[in-house]
Amino acid sequence: MPHVTAVQLALVVGWFAAGLSCFISAPQLVRILRAGTTSGVSVLSWQLALGGNLTWGLYGITHGNLNQWLPNILLVTITLTILGLFHRHVGTPWLVLLAPGLLIGATTTALDHTIGTIAYSIAAFLPAATSLVSQLKVTATSADVRGLSVGNQWIGLVNQSAWLVWAALINERSVLLVGSASLVLIVANLSMALLRTSGTLGPVTRQGLRLSLSRA
Repeated sequence: MPHVTAVQLALVVGWFAAGLSCFISAPQLVRILRAGTTSGVSVLSWQLALGGNLTWGLYGITHGNLNQWLPNILLVTITLTILGLFHRHVGTPWLVLLAPGLLIGATTTALDHTIGTIAYSIAAFLPAATSLVSQLKVTATSADVRGLSVGNQWIGLVNQSAWLVWAALINERSVLLVGSASLVLIVANLSMALLRTSGTLGPVTRQGLRLSLSRA
């Protein structure tokens, strides 16, 4: 049996993660189109997702990681399509939908070039964390979650895990720092999505939360 080096394994895992990344947002797009509603989906999450797509796409170009920037071309396209559905269903202006993502992409890229890895990682993590927290809140509190895709959450979990393995193999510090922290929030989102879409848990209200805390 041939010996597999860490470099070869990183190449395989990296391209697996890249291939999976191409489809990570597709289930959410399909779900919204089929349901005909964005109910249960956080618009802020997708505004910030655009920033994340631009952030990691530009980072991949700068650092010569083809497996990072190539899938983000498709991801930007899908994210823009989902934002377009918010524009159609909710009426959110395009400027409002696009401005946060463009600002994030420009800021993180500038920090990567001027200050370095730690500053870039913090700047990349904060929008990603805010996006995940926003979706968690909407999933938990929305009366209607017909537009929410659980498949999107599962792919996100597998994809993030694959990127962390790839980052560990090549000692890519930015991905390790951002990805490991994001993984906790991804697990929380998936758990909440399963509870809500299965009907196990109803919408969480402030009054219900207060009652639960008082009983505890």
